Amino acid sequence: MSWKQLTVTFLLALGSVRAESFFPFCIDTHDAKHRTLEQQATMLKDLGFDGVGHLWLDKVDERIKALDAAGLKLYQIAMLVDLTPGKPPYDAQKFKDVLALVKGRQVQFCLLVSGGKPSDPVLDADAVKILHEMSDSARESGAQLVLYPHADMWLERIEDAMRVAGKAELPNVGVMFNLCHWLRVSSDRNYKPLLQQAMPRLWAVSINGADDHDNNPGFGRYIQPLDVGTFDVATFLKTLRELGYQGLIGLQCYGIGGDVREHLTRSLTAWRKLSAASAKPTFTETGKQYQFDTGALRGTLHTGGKSLALTDLTDVASGTTLSRFMGLFSHYRLLDADTRYGDAAWDWPSTARMLPDGAVEVAWTADATHPFDMTAIYRWASPIALDLATTVTAHKNLRRFEVFLASYFVGFPQVFGYGKQGWVEASKDMGDWLAFPRDEAATAMIADGRWCMRE
Repeated sequence: MSWKQLTVTFLLALGSVRAESFFPFCIDTHDAKHRTLEQQATMLKDLGFDGVGHLWLDKVDERIKALDAAGLKLYQIAMLVDLTPGKPPYDAQKFKDVLALVKGRQVQFCLLVSGGKPSDPVLDADAVKILHEMSDSARESGAQLVLYPHADMWLERIEDAMRVAGKAELPNVGVMFNLCHWLRVSSDRNYKPLLQQAMPRLWAVSINGADDHDNNPGFGRYIQPLDVGTFDVATFLKTLRELGYQGLIGLQCYGIGGDVREHLTRSLTAWRKLSAASAKPTFTETGKQYQFDTGALRGTLHTGGKSLALTDLTDVASGTTLSRFMGLFSHYRLLDADTRYGDAAWDWPSTARMLPDGAVEVAWTADATHPFDMTAIYRWASPIALDLATTVTAHKNLRRFEVFLASYFVGFPQVFGYGKQGWVEASKDMGDWLAFPRDEAATAMIADGRWCMRE
């Protein structure tokens, strides 16, 4: 295949890889209008949401049909797991039927686990056994299982979810932080250490308006529209983003009475204000190079005007250096089916400029060695996630053209690659060179012989 221009975009994250999405759940439990699933989908589309969560394993086919018709996404399905001895922990057949319905949709199953004294680790082994069974069933569908802490259930606290998920050690099992349930069961309000500990498996968070404390039973003051309550949701979200969270954010609506459209409208308006208040980091121009300090990461782009990406990268909290040699996300080898163009893109002179939104565009101009122009736009998506879009404009046919992006990391106690089986630790006993290709097409490109000829 030959082409004139190609643009490839990467999201390069030092943390979770899933882009943040905001959606409501439990929207039909107390809606005064008693909307059908089709009416709910139309309402969500009109309001500007792009998806929703679903309660229990019933009517999932109807929910999907309604969402598909409106062009919306099903993010989560809540389901119950019961550890009571002598009882089936869940409806295995119905679970498999629903997995078939959601195959390829990247749905999370939120597991509310009952059957024992809250937080009692004596049932951990039983829970891990069931999770392994459910994980095996869910793997082919691409679904995730997230442990959902719920007050007065066996899995009551985020600490319980982390303990059980850690013992299970399954690539498709994570945890969820539920603000309303944490407020009910927590003896303090220091959530940051918990979020830090949960980050490796924190795949979902729920928020809502809430008061800081409520001595009355129930959740009347712990689940409110997002624009009311004394709890500082803005600081909570800022903390999440500083920690590098990029997962799902669900809006808890259970128990909120009246017309659901009215309180969803209020909550969505509040969400947009909260999101705007925590603006994305930007670069700062200093001579021929660009500095950045996202609150989580600090370093330099295009050092001294050279064709390098992130150098002198430092973790702000610990002071640990994260990059070496030629830095992170630097363009290296440029190959087509027959030719290697120069030794490396960092030897090819480039210019750089700030864009109005605080991103940086780096540009390489065609010359005798490089029969194409190339640009790269570096833009911070969050304090720990960088968007990189690379565009190549060819001045000749470039068959099977490849831009190799190089990163020289240092300072990480563990390194993981993401493949078909989820996250896999890149341990030394697996070999010196490891590849985690996206699919068979990517595997074929890696093994097409061009690298062997030039090594």
